[in-house]
Amino acid sequence: MKRSDISEFLKGELVPEEFQSKYAAELDKHLKLLSKRGASAPVCVTGDQYIFVSRVSFRRVLQAFVVGTLRKEMLVYLLDVLTLDAKSIFADQAIKEMAMNLVDENFNEKDVEEVLAKV
Repeated sequence: MKRSDISEFLKGELVPEEFQSKYAAELDKHLKLLSKRGASAPVCVTGDQYIFVSRVSFRRVLQAFVVGTLRKEMLVYLLDVLTLDAKSIFADQAIKEMAMNLVDENFNEKDVEEVLAKV
């Protein structure tokens, strides 16, 4: 996944459908690795720019999931990338913790709506 694409998506310059389409094969490969018992699946991020995660951009990503334009698997993968990547900068620690909590849970739309209410 390219940091520049992630940044464009967070800014609303790349629509969820286009973002998902662009990384569908990468997500499928990641999910296949995770499906193996006891396996872990690394996230791969390229590019040298930093990614800034503001409250507005975090909200935008979560809303895309709630309205159905972003698959749950893609949301989890993206949040994994953002929380694990050393070049991702969150506007504040609370947003990062919310993102990490979602990744660690088997969440549903209601859980995301509860997080949205806090953002």
